[in-house]
Amino acid sequence: MWIYDSFFEVRGFTVEETRDSLVAGRRLDSFTAYIEKSSVPDLEIPKEFAKFKSLPSDENFKAILRAAILLTKPEKGRTGVFVAVGNSHASKLGSRYAMYDMLPGIISYVLDLKGPGAFLSSTCDSFGSMVTMARAYISSGLIDHALLLTSNLMLEGSDFKPSAILSSNGRCLPFTTLRDGSWPGLGAGGVVISNSRPAGHGVVGLRSSVTFSAGRDRASFTAPSIDAQQSAIEEAWGIAERDLGRASFIECHATGTKIGDSLEIESLKRALRRDHRIDPLLISASKEFIGHLDSASGLASLTRTYDHLLGMVAPKCSPKAKENEDVELMDGKVRLAFGERLNSQEATAGVTMNGISGSTTHIVLEREVL
Repeated sequence: MWIYDSFFEVRGFTVEETRDSLVAGRRLDSFTAYIEKSSVPDLEIPKEFAKFKSLPSDENFKAILRAAILLTKPEKGRTGVFVAVGNSHASKLGSRYAMYDMLPGIISYVLDLKGPGAFLSSTCDSFGSMVTMARAYISSGLIDHALLLTSNLMLEGSDFKPSAILSSNGRCLPFTTLRDGSWPGLGAGGVVISNSRPAGHGVVGLRSSVTFSAGRDRASFTAPSIDAQQSAIEEAWGIAERDLGRASFIECHATGTKIGDSLEIESLKRALRRDHRIDPLLISASKEFIGHLDSASGLASLTRTYDHLLGMVAPKCSPKAKENEDVELMDGKVRLAFGERLNSQEATAGVTMNGISGSTTHIVLEREVL
């Protein structure tokens, strides 16, 4: 199974600026610009969807439709459509999830896609849960391809005040001694996964995707579960038939909160114990540069990992993060990636996505060359 195409952009920035920032390690603070009401043009409903212009719509609605048009899709076979929207409670459109739950059907109708359509919400892990669901559909033979779309463009600035989750200094600095919480971000896009191998000398395969719910196996409803994360990681690498101990890097969920980062690192270290890795495992976190995009955060992590595998280079944290890395937390088993070159023609990476509802997903990607 392959990543056939991907598209992601931070609100107010181009696709190129977004992806360049994640590769080069430059910050794009879309949330501050949003609450300061900077002049970002409103999105338009694509002309292909003109038939539905009379429906109530907002920026999330239009961003999902835009991504559906811009993504390259295989020409033959059955395609499922899966949609997730972050912070839907902030929408002013009223009932029926602000029409969000109609998006899969609208897209399937306009693009003449014959697979299933689903609107999914499992908090911050929504995108990860969608990947696991879509991969299961493809593996079962019910569909050949999946179009996964997500947006997080509706926020209420007054709702975001310093707390145990929100950073007091406006920066998200995961796995550092400076971490004190996350910072919001806005973005949208999608990805196409397929049984059809995309053209090109370098391609990225989706080797596995595993999603677990933690149940009551955690300190509280909002606390992440070490065991669930460890189980998802171990099972994902087992299904992929790859060795976590030989992974090129792991893109973490990494909210920058003290408890979240600590439990995520602990789950990784436990999963690594049986793999006899000698050198520290490289880890990274896109939230340092673009903030926490709620349901769209998983897409940001996935596209970042995809781009780095294609370029055969590890992600890059900021010099500030590197200088203040929490060495005690890392314990010599993991360390922040800083743009190292990957030294083989085949490279593997994991992506972790967690939700406050208890859902956790781990995905294994692998770059191959012809």
